[in-house]
Amino acid sequence: KMIYQIMNNNYNHFKDEYLKCGIVVLDPKTAEILAISGTREAGMRNLNYATEVLHQPASTIKPILSYAPAIQYLNFQPQTQILDEPYRYQNGMLVNNWDNRYLGNISLRYALANSRNVPAIKLYNEVGSKLAWEFASSVGLENRDNYSYEAMAIGGFSKGFTVLEMANAYLTFPNMGKYKKATSINNIKTNNTLYKNEDKVHQVLSEESAFLINDILHDVLKYTNYDLKNTFLSSKTGQSNYDYNTRMKYNIPANATKDSWVIGYTPDLLVAVWCGYEDIKKGLYLTPKTKDIPLNIVKMILDEFAPDSKGYKIPNNLKRMNVEVINGLIYHANNNKNSVSDYFFKGYTPLNRDNLDLDIV
Repeated sequence: KMIYQIMNNNYNHFKDEYLKCGIVVLDPKTAEILAISGTREAGMRNLNYATEVLHQPASTIKPILSYAPAIQYLNFQPQTQILDEPYRYQNGMLVNNWDNRYLGNISLRYALANSRNVPAIKLYNEVGSKLAWEFASSVGLENRDNYSYEAMAIGGFSKGFTVLEMANAYLTFPNMGKYKKATSINNIKTNNTLYKNEDKVHQVLSEESAFLINDILHDVLKYTNYDLKNTFLSSKTGQSNYDYNTRMKYNIPANATKDSWVIGYTPDLLVAVWCGYEDIKKGLYLTPKTKDIPLNIVKMILDEFAPDSKGYKIPNNLKRMNVEVINGLIYHANNNKNSVSDYFFKGYTPLNRDNLDLDIV
């Protein structure tokens, strides 16, 4: 009922009738589709923007193609340092971050939570496209472009994914690494059971890797007005832009947004929302203010329906340590103003500060 009212604009999220929207709500534990809506218009012949239309996933693809594989296959940790620097695609084109800045050595945690483009592409290349797409395929995302290129790591696709496909892929994280295909049918019965949903659950990611992704994505909206008070919220936003030629042709400003995504989830509920305009010829686009419409929708739904939760149980193979990063290297540290506390795989040993060359500091 709430989603119907949202799409009917009872809450005044939408500023005009042309803005399209797709919403999917799933149960992470069962993969049941709890609610879904793909059009704001009445009539049977409208496109379903939640299940039929392929959208560029923008930065929502980063945890799937770059970060989860790096943690899973390369044993990267949240405090693993990545150099955010001027970087070029293999074709020579410069990669820009969203703020047109490069921050030097930053942690994997910071890079994902703040959606840096250069680290995502570096990780995709380090993991290798084969392994990255093997993981993506294991959570239901197939490469419809039929070839791999680096821009995919930051959401650059010719043929992307539906809202339902992205929501279903993300279920793997709150379900602690288990993937199951989303379904709207449990069973069909007459006198006998004609159909029963028996899709198997597949462990495609370790519990440790899933826990770390959940914990890092908790940082995305922490300390913002979109965080939840009584439950553990993890989320990823994403916005795609118009290419230069399109902007010049239709007089679109550089800060205009084409696709705006938010996938937000708690241990008990996942909401995925996409918004965008279909016909660029009308001169309509998402502005820096209206691109936040999906954020407002996700918060409204989770505020109302997500059960209270303290978060996820820490897997046995993870431990928390205080460390300090100096010149890109991780050292043991006491609890001081320069130290950070984070999760590490058991067996990982930071460097000993006694061997630190103090002249460097």
